[in-house]
Amino acid sequence: MFKKALELSTLCNIEVCVIYYGRDGELFKTWPEDESKVRDMAERFTKLNERERRKKRTNLSLFLRKKILDDNKLSGKVLEMKDSLERGLRVLQDKLLLLQPENQTKSLTRSVSSLDYVFV
Repeated sequence: MFKKALELSTLCNIEVCVIYYGRDGELFKTWPEDESKVRDMAERFTKLNERERRKKRTNLSLFLRKKILDDNKLSGKVLEMKDSLERGLRVLQDKLLLLQPENQTKSLTRSVSSLDYVFV
């Protein structure tokens, strides 16, 4: 986790602070390791009003719930697109059958009906 904090800090050019407590509730480790930097960031955070604090906090549960909702919306859009493509394919097949001469229609009908279209 500390490596990711360093990467995030470097890539986004932001200040990142990780405070890790052991099971007994005692401070185990911080990042950055310089405790004065950690103390400075923590003090600045506590001085923010509640609204600003909420903007800067990340609740993993809420983040994941939002991510799942976004993924579900995307899945719904993909299913809608699949249905639309299948309807369009049926329309085009019907038009193609109407354009074929009568003697080719029977053989084309057999070949079109034997095709399987798989959309994922």
